[in-house]
Amino acid sequence: MKLILVLASVCLCMASVSGVEIVCPTDQADLDMVIQYPSATSCSEFFKCDRGVAVLQWCPEGLHYNTFLQSCDYPEMARCTLKSN
Repeated sequence: MKLILVLASVCLCMASVSGVEIVCPTDQADLDMVIQYPSATSCSEFFKCDRGVAVLQWCPEGLHYNTFLQSCDYPEMARCTLKSN
């Protein structure tokens, strides 16, 4: 149980470091759904909601996260654009 709490805390810290607050659904009906959000700082990163917690994920080298397909894809197909500050 302690390990789960530590891992959840690490995941929350990783999500907050990105500068964007990722809000995953926490009500019981939505916990089985796979929900993913693109990173605001990197085309090759995305967040996957796991039981209400945002977990940072990385695409394999050379691929970008495709928001439409909700998977990693070739950059020309993913068409990732990052918003500048």
